[in-house]
Amino acid sequence: MAEVTEWVKSIVMVVMFATFLEFLLPASSMQRFVRVIMGLFIMLAILNPLINVLHSQILPEPVTVFGTPSSKATEIERASQAAVKGRNQLTQEMYRQDLAKQIRALLMTIDGIAEVRVAVDTNDEEGSRNIGAIKSITIYVQPGLTNQDRKVAKVSINSPSNANRLELPTATHDKIRRAITELYNIREDQLNIQRLN
Repeated sequence: MAEVTEWVKSIVMVVMFATFLEFLLPASSMQRFVRVIMGLFIMLAILNPLINVLHSQILPEPVTVFGTPSSKATEIERASQAAVKGRNQLTQEMYRQDLAKQIRALLMTIDGIAEVRVAVDTNDEEGSRNIGAIKSITIYVQPGLTNQDRKVAKVSINSPSNANRLELPTATHDKIRRAITELYNIREDQLNIQRLN
């Protein structure tokens, strides 16, 4: 009996709301649309108990989409963890590559450097507080001509070219070391500078 009373109350409330809304609207073509919509609401209020009964008889228990929850939950969790791990590895690799590009761009501005290759090693331990921290930076430098050396040299036909045998000057080495250790706040033992062959 209580369910029937609630059902009747809901129908009465919807009808009263529809009537009140109809009084508020001016007489226009909009009133026709509001009547149609309110008629649908009244019909839904009337059919609501019937829908509940049909729903409870047709679908007595919730349908599981992935099969039995106990057997599939571990597979879903495992797949989720694998996806998270793969995403983290990809993010860390992109971070290392971007950091290497940034360091290369910085070093290419130093006078006396023709080419630079950079390899960055970061902390990738899961659960670590300082994940992504720089472990080491290895820089491969091909020395080039400095501004002072860019004068046109005397050409000698029989002498071998020394352009490929330039050594990295100590001043350039110190500029690289100082720029990287100060900018990235790393120790000197974390920085390895080698000649690019």
